[in-house]
Amino acid sequence: MNAPTMLRRPAAPARPAALIRHGIVLARRSLAKSLRNPGSLVNGVMTPAIFMVLFVYLFGGSVS
Repeated sequence: MNAPTMLRRPAAPARPAALIRHGIVLARRSLAKSLRNPGSLVNGVMTPAIFMVLFVYLFGGSVS
């Protein structure tokens, strides 16, 4: 380690407002990415719905 590296102060902890703002930015980026690829959005919504219908109506009688 050289001398300038040892003299740096540790980063200050993030403020709650900054954490919320960063979370909103990441959510907006993720939503924009999902809108460009609607297949993954449909897959993410339809797969749990299909599994729920499958387990409730098809296997429901055998489980209870």
